[in-house]
Amino acid sequence: MRDLRIPLIVAVLVLILAGLAVYFSLTNSPTTRNNARDIAVDGDAFARPLDDAGPVTRKGKPVTDAGADTTSEPDKPDVAPPKPIIKLKVATSISGVALDYFDDPSGGITLTLLPESADEIAGPTTVTDDEGRFVFETELTEGDAYLVACLQEDKALTATGSFTIRKDTPVEGLQIRIFDPARVYGIVLDGDTNQPLEDVDIRLSGRQDDVITRLGELLGRVKPSRSDSDGRFDIGHIAPGSYLVSAVKPGWIAHAFNPITRAMQEIKLDEYANYELLPFILVQSGVVEGRVLKKADNSPIAGATVELGTVLGGSFDSVVTDNDGKFRFETVPPGMGGNNGPGADVGGVAVRATAPGFAIATRDVRVRSGQTRSGVDLLLDSGCTVTGLVTDNKNMPIAGAKVYFNDTDFLRGGEMVAGVALPDRAVSTTTDEAGRFSLAGLPPGDVTITASAQGFANKNQQVVLMAGTPAEVTIMLEPAGGITGVVTNERGEPIEGVPIAVYDATGPGQLAFIMKSFFGEELPDRGESTMFPASIRTDAEGRYLVEGLKPTASILLANSRDFEKYVSPELKVKSGEIIEHNFTLLTGGTIFGRVYDAANQAEGGVPVTCASIVGQSEVRVRTAYTDRGGNYEITGLAEGTYTVIRNEGDLMKLMLPNPANQVKVTRGERVQFDIYSQKPGTARIYGRVTLDGQPYAEKGLVLLGGNFSGFAANSTNTDGSGNYEFRSVPLGTYQIAQSQQGPMPSLVRKRVRVDREGDVEINIDFVTASISGRVELEGGKVPEGNVRVLASPVNPGEGDAGNTDEGVSEFEMMVFREVRADAETGAFEITGLSPGFYRLTVRSENNGMATRPYLNVRASVKGIVMTLPPVGATLKGIVKGLDAAEPNTPFGLIAALTIEDEQGNPIALGGFDNGINLDNSKEFTVENLGDGFFTITLSLTGYTPVTHKNVKLTAGETVALEFAFASSGNAKIILGNQDINISSAFDLTFDIVNSKGEPFKKRFTFLDFFNADGSASQTAEENAFVIKDLPPETYTITMKLPGYKDVTETFTVTAGETVDVPVQFEAE
Repeated sequence: MRDLRIPLIVAVLVLILAGLAVYFSLTNSPTTRNNARDIAVDGDAFARPLDDAGPVTRKGKPVTDAGADTTSEPDKPDVAPPKPIIKLKVATSISGVALDYFDDPSGGITLTLLPESADEIAGPTTVTDDEGRFVFETELTEGDAYLVACLQEDKALTATGSFTIRKDTPVEGLQIRIFDPARVYGIVLDGDTNQPLEDVDIRLSGRQDDVITRLGELLGRVKPSRSDSDGRFDIGHIAPGSYLVSAVKPGWIAHAFNPITRAMQEIKLDEYANYELLPFILVQSGVVEGRVLKKADNSPIAGATVELGTVLGGSFDSVVTDNDGKFRFETVPPGMGGNNGPGADVGGVAVRATAPGFAIATRDVRVRSGQTRSGVDLLLDSGCTVTGLVTDNKNMPIAGAKVYFNDTDFLRGGEMVAGVALPDRAVSTTTDEAGRFSLAGLPPGDVTITASAQGFANKNQQVVLMAGTPAEVTIMLEPAGGITGVVTNERGEPIEGVPIAVYDATGPGQLAFIMKSFFGEELPDRGESTMFPASIRTDAEGRYLVEGLKPTASILLANSRDFEKYVSPELKVKSGEIIEHNFTLLTGGTIFGRVYDAANQAEGGVPVTCASIVGQSEVRVRTAYTDRGGNYEITGLAEGTYTVIRNEGDLMKLMLPNPANQVKVTRGERVQFDIYSQKPGTARIYGRVTLDGQPYAEKGLVLLGGNFSGFAANSTNTDGSGNYEFRSVPLGTYQIAQSQQGPMPSLVRKRVRVDREGDVEINIDFVTASISGRVELEGGKVPEGNVRVLASPVNPGEGDAGNTDEGVSEFEMMVFREVRADAETGAFEITGLSPGFYRLTVRSENNGMATRPYLNVRASVKGIVMTLPPVGATLKGIVKGLDAAEPNTPFGLIAALTIEDEQGNPIALGGFDNGINLDNSKEFTVENLGDGFFTITLSLTGYTPVTHKNVKLTAGETVALEFAFASSGNAKIILGNQDINISSAFDLTFDIVNSKGEPFKKRFTFLDFFNADGSASQTAEENAFVIKDLPPETYTITMKLPGYKDVTETFTVTAGETVDVPVQFEAE
C-alpha cells in the first residue's frame, strides 16, 4: 500500500539539508575557518578534514557548489547524504568503586578508562584508594560510550558496563568487580580410538562478553585455544562465573544426548580456580547424501529445501538441491555408540524435503562415525492445499493462529503434551486478520492438520486431500484450561527451576511411557536436554503455570535431579479454567561411588548410568560423571533396584540383569557402589578371534551366560588383528558370539567355561554354516504375504553327538535366527549359524506353520523345501487371576508363552510373539500355528506357571485354553560349605518333587531374568541361588555334586514369600 506521507518526509529532509549546507559554507569560509570550534564528525559522507577543499561527493559522483550532479542522469532523484553527527569534547568526572569477590573494597587496583568500541587498550588510568574508590577527571567526547576496565596482569579481565558522556553530567556510582583469575584445562579425545585429538578449538561462552574478549585479544591474554598433539589445552585469565565450554573441530561432532561423547560442558568457576574439565570426546561426523525426486517419474527437483534435524523436528542444517536434485550433509551426528561399537545405531536423525507445489517428505536415518550414507532419496508427491478459517467457540475469527502439519508420529504425539519445547513445523502458516489461512505442501490422502492460538487449546482436524483440489475446513478452538500450583520440598520450602510438563491421560500408552521415562532427564555436563527440552519451570517461589490444555484428564510430571520424579494422579482440566495442584517432591535415594581403571587408579570424566528397565510402567535412566577423583553421585532415585554400569555405549548391559551390577535403592538413603575395570574375584578373558579362517578384525563381540548366582552380559570390539578382551567376568559358563543388530544374540558363537579368576586366554575360531531352500504352499505355489523362516538350536540326536559337549541349554533354545522368504520365489537363506543342530520353522501371516524338528548343520545345508498348509491352527487364551497384577515391563503386563513339541523342545514363533501383552485384555489369540500335539505354558513372574499338556492343534481350527494363575513362592538354596563357590559349581544338579512325588520342572523364559520388581532374580552377594515360581506346597530337593554325598532337604513354599533352604554338602 502506498504511503502518502513519504513526499512530505522527503521535503522536510531537503529543507534540513539545505540549512546544513548554508551552515557549512559559513563555517568553512576563509573568514570563519580559523575560529571554528574543535569538533568531531561521524559519518562517511562528511568524514574529512573541515579545511579540505576537495569536492563533497554524493553516491560517488562529484557535486557542484550549486548541488547539481556533473553527470547527466535525467529523472533520477537526489539521494541526500546522512545527517552529520557533531560531537564536542567536554570536561567530565567518572567515579565509582571497585569490589572484590566477597563484595569488599579492593584498593590499589589500576583501572583504565577506554572507549567502548575502539580497538585500543591505552587510556587514562587511576588507582583505587583503600576504600576501593576511583575517579577520573578528564576531557572526553560528548555522546560517546566508555567503560572502565581492569587490565592488571595479575587480575582477571573485568569491566563496568558502558556509559555515555553528557555535558555537565558526571558519571557516578560505577561498580567494577576485581577478581583473581581462574584457569581451566583438559584434554580432547577421539571417541572411536580413545586417542588424543589435535587441533580442536576450545571456546568459552557465558559471562565472557565481546568487550572482555576484545580487550583480552588486544592484551595478548585471550588467544585462540586449540588442543595440542597430546590433545591438551589450557585457558587462563578467566573471571569467576558460569561458562559453557565447547570443543569444535570441522568434521567432528558429539551427539547431544549421547553420554559417551561430549562437545560441551557447563562449569562454574570461583576465584583462583584451577579447574580440570571432563575430557571432551568427539567422533567423526557422518555424511548423508541423496536426491530429491518427483514421485511420479523419478525426475530430479532442483531448488528443493532439505533439512537435517531430529525426529522431533528442528534443524541441524539446511541445504538446497542442485540441478540434479542432489543434496549432501557433512555434519550428521552419528549414533549413540560411536563407530562400530554397541549402540551405534541408536539415536537417529530425520531428513525432510520441501519444494513449492510438492508435499513434504521425511526419512529417518542413522549413521555411524565417519560413515557416508548415500542414496537417501526423498520422493515428493504432488502437494495438496488446505484453506480455511480458525474461529473461537463463539464463531469469531482468530487472527494470528498457527496452522501446521505434523509429519512424524513423534510430533503428532507432541500435540498431547504441554511443557516440552517443540520446534516450528516445516509445513505451517498463520491466520490473517480475518482468521483465514492457506496451508500448502501437504501429502494426498487422509491428513491431520493442527491449529493453535494463545489462550486456546490446540485442535486436530482430519481432512481428505487430492492434488489439484484444495480442501476447505473450519477449525473451532475452545478456550484452554490450565494447571497452576506450588512445588515444595519435604520441609515445605519452595523449589525453583523444576521442569514441569503435562500430557493427555487419554492418549496412547506410548505417550505415557515416553513422558514418564524421559521428560526432564538431562546430562549433567551439558545442561538442558535437547531431546525433550522443558519450556516450563518453577519460579523462585516454586510456582508454575501450565496453559493451553484441552478439557480432558491430564497427568502432570515434575522431574529434578535432586528429587524423585513426580507423577500426579489424573487431573481434570476444564475449558477456560485454571485448576490448582500443589505437591511435594520427595528426597530420592542416592547411588555414589568411585570408578577405577585397569590399573586400579581412580578415573575422571567417566559416564556412569543407572537404569531400572522392568518392574514398572516406565524406564528409569539417569547418568552422572565422575569428577577428577573418580567419584560419582546419582541423586533423586525412586525406590527400586537399578543396574549401574560404566557407560561405554553397551546398551545390552542395561537391558539384561546382571547381579554383579545391581544396586537396591531406598528412599532418602545413600548406597555406595564402586565400579572396577577389573573387579576382584573375577576373570579377564582375552585372546584372538578368526571367522572362517580370517581375522575377525574391528568387529563386535558379546558375552552371555553366567552361573547359579546370576546372569552376565558384556560386549567388546576386536582390534585390527582380531584381538579381544572381556574384563570383570564372573566365574561361569558363557557364550561368546558375534554382535548383531536386533533383539536376539548371534548364533555364531562359542561356549566357554570360566573356572578361575585372573587372566584366562581363550582363542576363538568362528566357523559359519547356513540353511537355504524355499517355501511353498501345498501344490507348489509361492505363499503370499510375509513369511518368516527361523532356525533355533536343539540338542544333538542319538549318534550325532561328538566328543565335546554339544548340548544346548534352555537359554540357548530361546535364541533364534529369523529371515524373510523371498516374496516372488519363496527362496530363503539363513546365514550366521555356528555348526550344530537346529530346528527349522516357517510361519506365514496368511497360511499356517511348518517345522522340521531336527537338522544336522555341521556344514551348510541346501535345498530344503518347507511346505505350508493353506491355513494354520489358532490358539485362544483366556487368562484369570491377574486382575491385581501390575505392569512388569514398560510395555505393559507381559507373560511368556512357551509351546513345546512332543520331544520337549520349544518352538520359536518369531518376532516378539512368544511374549503376550495382558495389559489391556486378559484374552489373547495366536494364529498361524502348526498341526500336532503340544505342551503349552503361560508364565508370569510371581505366579505359578499354567501348563496344558497334549494340546491338539489342527489347521483351520481354534483351541481355547484357560490359564488360571495363582500366586507363587520362591526357594532360596543357601550353600553352607565354605570350600564350594556356587559360581564355580558347574557340575551341581538338583531335582525337586512335591509332597505327591510329582517332579517340579519349569521351562526357562526371558522373564526368569527378573523378579516382579525388575531386580535380578539372583544375587551375587550370597553363596546362594533362587528357584522361582513354585506353587505353594511342600517339596523335597535332592542335590548332587561330584566328590560329595547327595544332600536332601525338605521345605514348604508360601505364596508371595521366599523360603530359605540351607544346604550343607559332606565330602565323600
